[in-house]
Amino acid sequence: MKPAIALLLLLSLAIFSGCTTTPFQVKSNPESVDKIKGYQCFKIDSREARAKYQDVSLSPIVDSRIATELRDALKMRGFTDDCEKPDFLVTYATKKTTVTRMTDMGMPVTPGKYPYTSFAGEQAIDVEQFKQGTFILYIIDEPTKEVVWWAIYQERERWEPATDKQVRKILVDILAKLPTGS
Repeated sequence: MKPAIALLLLLSLAIFSGCTTTPFQVKSNPESVDKIKGYQCFKIDSREARAKYQDVSLSPIVDSRIATELRDALKMRGFTDDCEKPDFLVTYATKKTTVTRMTDMGMPVTPGKYPYTSFAGEQAIDVEQFKQGTFILYIIDEPTKEVVWWAIYQERERWEPATDKQVRKILVDILAKLPTGS
């Protein structure tokens, strides 16, 4: 009976360990949801405009790629940028941070030995350090200049830069959470 229960627990652990949460979070001003649903026309802040109020860390080429994919993703959602006076502004920021994760392996420490090794000399604590990129997307109401919706996407830095297709998928996934009137 015990092996069957152990096998069942191991199997359920294997199945549920593949479930992950989305790497982004979305926040909005609850009073502004109706206002957001009425939006039709947008304007993306230029690199020069963003440089006035934030640290622009991306190269002009990467910045242009993101702006192009963002424009395409917004148009896929039914918004347009062909108007004299936009309903909302779209701006974004990026940040790179170093993340350190420590995992206690729960192994007992050998008396008289170094405190971070076990009986077999293995590390009892696993330390992992990596770079993490953060992308923040803001939707700003044009008449009031108030941030009404924002999304934060975080991902471990890749060896290769993201392709246009990967950037578009990230933006489409984020913008799928934006409430629209249609």
